[in-house]
Amino acid sequence: MTSNIETNSSTLEKIYERFIKPKNTHDGDSISNDEEKRLAVWYAVSGDNTCIEDKYLTQKVLEYTSLSNGQPLSLSSKPSLTDECADEGFFDLPKTLKIKNRFSDGASVAIYNVSENNPYLRTTVSAFEAGMKKKASYMYYEYFTGEFGYVNGDEYIDVAFGMDDSVRYYTFIEKTNKQPLLLGRIDKLNLRAAVVSENSDTVTMIEGGEFAFVSDEDYAVFNELGDEIICERYGILTRGCSDIKDKVLKFIKYDFEY
Repeated sequence: MTSNIETNSSTLEKIYERFIKPKNTHDGDSISNDEEKRLAVWYAVSGDNTCIEDKYLTQKVLEYTSLSNGQPLSLSSKPSLTDECADEGFFDLPKTLKIKNRFSDGASVAIYNVSENNPYLRTTVSAFEAGMKKKASYMYYEYFTGEFGYVNGDEYIDVAFGMDDSVRYYTFIEKTNKQPLLLGRIDKLNLRAAVVSENSDTVTMIEGGEFAFVSDEDYAVFNELGDEIICERYGILTRGCSDIKDKVLKFIKYDFEY
């Protein structure tokens, strides 16, 4: 019986050095778009345990992970490997690397293709695997593909990689009776970290930007001055983009009865 890997700072550094850090680069060398995405996801999921050298915190990496003033949108909990990656045998023949972290009402999972010769690898992920309850329902959102939907805690989502497309970042938010349910700043990896407060019809974020929410019915969205924010609805998901100064969003259900 093998022992489980403890996800401490030395383990995270080992993982970073082997699987995340760009290979064959020197000072002044550029890194690929896929490498920047892998670094950004690591920066997002690992909290204070990033291990990333400053030279790799490029403008694009920071755009994925930080506000306009440079403040990173971080998760406050400690990251850990999912169960399937937390076995000593994982490092012998790795295929996918999955790292999870929690926030107040959900969890995030970073999934990397770390196989040596299969860029089109497929895998799965679930909210339960991310540390959430099995007997509950969740809204999920994947940052790079924009895939979204409702799943049960023990329901698996298919994950597919491609050439120069080797990382995914899933966010799971527990489903409640609240309508609408705000996902957060979907132009940032840690989309929920941008939310300051929520009540029945008003949300306050650290700063405005691209946002999304889910609802069974149509809602109009207004800023604090009463100006409507143009949104587009895709099934249960509605997306919009507010000005950076529009921190407060107010939701009003459309009434088509005249």
